[in-house]
Amino acid sequence: MNKQMKEYLKRSCAMIETMLPLKADEMVQWYAHHEDTCRLEMNDDLVCCLFSLPALTSDGRRVIEASDLRRSPIEQIFLFVYDQDTLVADCSAFHCSLKDLLFWEPIAKYFSANNDWLYLACYALNKCLPDELGPQNTRGEALIYNNAYVTIAYRRRGIFANMVQIMRDFALRKILTQAELYSAIALDPDIACYGPDASDQPYYYSYEKDEPLRARNRTVIEHLGFTPMKLEELDTSANRDGTKIWFAVCHECDLSKEEIEKMS
Repeated sequence: MNKQMKEYLKRSCAMIETMLPLKADEMVQWYAHHEDTCRLEMNDDLVCCLFSLPALTSDGRRVIEASDLRRSPIEQIFLFVYDQDTLVADCSAFHCSLKDLLFWEPIAKYFSANNDWLYLACYALNKCLPDELGPQNTRGEALIYNNAYVTIAYRRRGIFANMVQIMRDFALRKILTQAELYSAIALDPDIACYGPDASDQPYYYSYEKDEPLRARNRTVIEHLGFTPMKLEELDTSANRDGTKIWFAVCHECDLSKEEIEKMS
């Protein structure tokens, strides 16, 4: 691991230190011995710092200390994009096998206990899958996005599309032959927590303000091969709550290692 990688990795880990099982300095040391879980890429003079972290232990516990940092059925991937020293965009997602997403109970419990958007994204994805799927005939990988934000001044430069591609490639980095990838993302506008877009005011939903942003996000995500959907259109139960939360899903199949490398 070179000096530049260490510097950006430390800076990125410091941004989310409260979410990590170790201090930022200690995480950098851990990544130095697990270089398959981190990467630094340059894109149009921007620096993309990418790294992953086990989310749950093999027995379903949340990773909270150094001893938990072992091979995990599910990883959380983080991507931070910098213009030199300035953070301009970020993205995170959970990656696991589709089988574990659908049938390993600790994942569903973890999502529902920590983030409603993750749980609903899984719900939206599940609604699009064949009814006959079972543990024995489920194949492929799942990528559930947790957040994605690009600073307003840096939009219209293809950064979001590039982040989705980088996350996708990283999730499939261990592919040996062929694979399927199922992705899901919420289309509600993310709230800025850094840079000039950040605000000290609490966020409150506003139809007049947020619905045009959802419409814009639907247009953007369609260009990336996703299919937008509204949850209320999937829920036909009599007691549905009428939610108008939008998500988008994408299914890519028969992906070979060579095809993935060509798309990168």
